[in-house]
Amino acid sequence: MKITVNGEELDNALVAQEVERLTPDYERYIEENQADPPEGQLEEWAVENIVERMLMMQAAGDLDAEIPAEQIDAAFEEVKDNIGETPEADVRAEIELQMKVDLLMQKMVDDVPTPPDAELKAYYDENLEMFVRAEQVRASHIIKHVNPSVDRETAFAEIVEVQAQLNAGAPFEELASQHSDCPDSAGDLGFFERGQMVEEFEKVAFSMKVGDISDIFLTDFGYHIVKVQDHIPGGPVPFEDVKEQLGEHMLEQAKSHAVEAFLDGLKDKAAIERTEE
Repeated sequence: MKITVNGEELDNALVAQEVERLTPDYERYIEENQADPPEGQLEEWAVENIVERMLMMQAAGDLDAEIPAEQIDAAFEEVKDNIGETPEADVRAEIELQMKVDLLMQKMVDDVPTPPDAELKAYYDENLEMFVRAEQVRASHIIKHVNPSVDRETAFAEIVEVQAQLNAGAPFEELASQHSDCPDSAGDLGFFERGQMVEEFEKVAFSMKVGDISDIFLTDFGYHIVKVQDHIPGGPVPFEDVKEQLGEHMLEQAKSHAVEAFLDGLKDKAAIERTEE
């Protein structure tokens, strides 16, 4: 199959490279969707991607813009040791064309407006299930491991001694750094949801209030004392907490749609011919 795009022949080697690049995503798509795509679908997607790149390159080549020589020089310096026998002039021409592609892409999205708050709020309200978070606790712990080297009696005696210092007013974080078998970050485990820790640990941590310090309890890892540092209730995330991130996401979507619309316009006007060799 010979394919030409506005008179320029498509390089089959580029298609083969694109097939190789797309193969992992293609196989993942089939597995996740239990799909059975038509024969030759992967190759067709690869051809479509290469055609779009050719159209973009052609449009960039027609762009009435001059790339400063110093930018081309700087880019060439970065790649000159890896160009092999490719003529320098060809490499510089390719660099300039790619810079024009980047400039063209930027022009496509420059005028895409930032979504207004009303649009963001409407999307949030219509898709509330997307903005629900699980209950989370941030906890620190002091642990004395029980393992083949340390029996339960020894570990328990050691953590009882630590508890006595806590009861006498010693700071939890200081004792965690000095006496815990996991002293990093003063025993801070960060935020976690249910299902991320062993059941016995979660049962204690999620039953406590912020600032509370637990009694000694046992898990498969050993004896613990836990302090709850923070607690985030489960449920919908407030709009104000997600507005900025949602705005960035919707803006990127709008930019992608602008690029797709531009490419669709190029394809509508292009002379794309397929002939059997």
